[in-house]
Amino acid sequence: MSKFYYIPEYGPEDLDEEEVKRAGCVNCLPDGNEIQVDLDSELAYTEFKSRMSLMWQMCGVAMAIKVTPSKTPGHYHVRLFFDVPQPFTAMERIALQAILGSDFKRELFGWFRAMNDNPNPTSFLEVASWQGKSSVWEPNLNLMESAS
Repeated sequence: MSKFYYIPEYGPEDLDEEEVKRAGCVNCLPDGNEIQVDLDSELAYTEFKSRMSLMWQMCGVAMAIKVTPSKTPGHYHVRLFFDVPQPFTAMERIALQAILGSDFKRELFGWFRAMNDNPNPTSFLEVASWQGKSSVWEPNLNLMESAS
């Protein structure tokens, strides 16, 4: 793979553990079968549901979906866990995240990180107090109903 030496702006993947803790967050690296979609508006969330519905119709792969609010009001983090036989590569993960409408800058920076052999080009900073609590928002996505 070619090396790209552009260093993207500072992102959550570049923070050390102490900085993450001071921010009241947890750095969530994706599992091998996980993609992480960063949605920056209600409109992006609506578009995600439409894209997810089409993806579901095309591939029918079993998955679990977890949606949590981001630190910014009206923004969401979506974590999708797929039932796949092998883990996603970094590039597969970044491509799927972009296809499903994840924040463009985040995915572009992730792509540069992957091209520069960063071992963790993708992650979410989740609010620590929301981890493993019932306050995590998991709406009914009604994926099949949103297809048109």
